[in-house]
Amino acid sequence: MRLSATIDDKPHGSGCGWMDMSLPASTRRTPGARLQTQDKRLKALAERFKAAFS
Repeated sequence: MRLSATIDDKPHGSGCGWMDMSLPASTRRTPGARLQTQDKRLKALAERFKAAFS
């Protein structure tokens, strides 16, 4: 599986740093894993990556 950001993703300005952005990306790469967080911005980012725990 290849994850890449496109110009449409526009992760800058989301309030999340590079370390925060690596969490949903690595969660997507791990089969069956989901990210659970109370951080609103990180949760929104995880939902964009389709990696959020629901």
